[in-house]
Amino acid sequence: RNADDGYLLVGSAWVDTAQSYKPFLMKISAEGDSLWVRDYDDPNKDTAHSLEYTHDRNYLMDIIGGVYGQYSEIILQKITPDGEALWEQPLETGYQYHSPGNIQVLPNDEIAVAYTFKPYNNNNSQYKAALAKTDSLGNMVWNRFLGHTFWSAGDCNVVTKAYPNGDLIAAWC
Repeated sequence: RNADDGYLLVGSAWVDTAQSYKPFLMKISAEGDSLWVRDYDDPNKDTAHSLEYTHDRNYLMDIIGGVYGQYSEIILQKITPDGEALWEQPLETGYQYHSPGNIQVLPNDEIAVAYTFKPYNNNNSQYKAALAKTDSLGNMVWNRFLGHTFWSAGDCNVVTKAYPNGDLIAAWC
């Protein structure tokens, strides 16, 4: 819910003319009426996964981009309440085939990004759980493998919980 008594929703829409998906941001009223839709027409962006309110009254969105079936990466994008892009930054993990878990703005404005990934040259479809922390502009501070391997990105999700004292807990199946 945003400050204007409405809701912001993110997702993905199929575009017939482009034969691909593109991410969108939609604002609806408290009664559920569509007020506006902003799409992000970029051939390297496929799906907006989640939206997180920031301390400066803007929003952080995580987008999956890349060529489907070839490579996917997580792109962090900070936007205004009207959907205007302030900045975007790919999450530089050194891995491929990312599936987002969740994003969380930490008390010091750093960003926690939970995700799964498929290591390079991994022909057996095993995925791993990971957690990254970036600065307030999406630049990598650290990236950690969480020690769990599973067979499909859809089998497990990674989520985080931040506490006001700076502690961060990550959980996965």
